[in-house]
Amino acid sequence: DRNLTLEVLELIPEYKIDLHKQYSYTDSKEPINAFVRDFKNDLLNTVKSDSLVIYFACGARGKGDFHLLNGGAKGLTKFVSEGSLFENVDKLMMFKKALENNHRIINEQSVVNTHEVYGNDDKEEFQWMLKRERNANIICIYITAKLLTSKADVYYPTIKCIGDSIRNTLIYVENK
Repeated sequence: DRNLTLEVLELIPEYKIDLHKQYSYTDSKEPINAFVRDFKNDLLNTVKSDSLVIYFACGARGKGDFHLLNGGAKGLTKFVSEGSLFENVDKLMMFKKALENNHRIINEQSVVNTHEVYGNDDKEEFQWMLKRERNANIICIYITAKLLTSKADVYYPTIKCIGDSIRNTLIYVENK
């Protein structure tokens, strides 16, 4: 029964886990919680050294269509160049411009931000562990809930737009 499952999850603290942020990501100690341990090990076993990692999050409605983060603090109006998750700012700017231009075909008022609304500079978050342990180039893309819940004629072209922009500016260029 679904209701019973939800009630059990609310009563058992070890199931209330934020896998995004854990103190155990800052060192090489094994996490006590099995879920955190499995997540950490899965990431470290899957992500290869010097690879590209893109993770997605759902952003709030009305704060822009996309937010591209490379390790900066909330409120910054540009990409961070030093000590960041993805240091090649020129490549990120190419990606941002491609995403803006391609998405404006779908929505003329499309807004692509950097760290204006969201930050990802907390060193206890998993992306920083991957940067330290795998020297990965990491980007977080927040996509507004409005786009994620839009009708098919907007949703699917948006997903294609994101994929094409990634392929043409981050992957294809990286492999040249």
